[in-house]
Amino acid sequence: MDEEDNYRCKPRTSGYHFCPAPHCLLLLRLFAKHACQHSLLPERHGKARSAEDICQDAVNEMYHDCYRNNLADVWAYLWSSWSSRPCWKLWARSAYAVSIPQKHTTMVVEALWWSIKHFVLHRYNHPPIDLTLYAIITKTLPHYRLTLQELLEDSCKG
Repeated sequence: MDEEDNYRCKPRTSGYHFCPAPHCLLLLRLFAKHACQHSLLPERHGKARSAEDICQDAVNEMYHDCYRNNLADVWAYLWSSWSSRPCWKLWARSAYAVSIPQKHTTMVVEALWWSIKHFVLHRYNHPPIDLTLYAIITKTLPHYRLTLQELLEDSCKG
């Protein structure tokens, strides 16, 4: 057997799952944790870490978790699409050591308000604040709670 045979794609069995259900939620939590870490935000123990340390620790943590759970395909995807240096700079807050990026936070908030305005408050031109709060509490939050509950119960969807 030559070295090239080791790197060829192996046929998948019918029971193959890219990421089995028990591992999906854990990987999602790790990913969210890594996305939010920043050198200006100290860890629980009060120690601040550099952007390089955060990146290195995040990549090591994700790699070891995939290795421990025999998720080679998941690690290959995570490395090529998310964890390599060029990709890391696109999504991780820690990639900007001087300040916490405002753009990502602003985009999330703007997307949330856009969905509230277009799907909940679409019939009102300038709704009063009490109507807006009532709509958020009764129409928007139950949907997000339901979505979160579904994701927690069936982690394959996430």
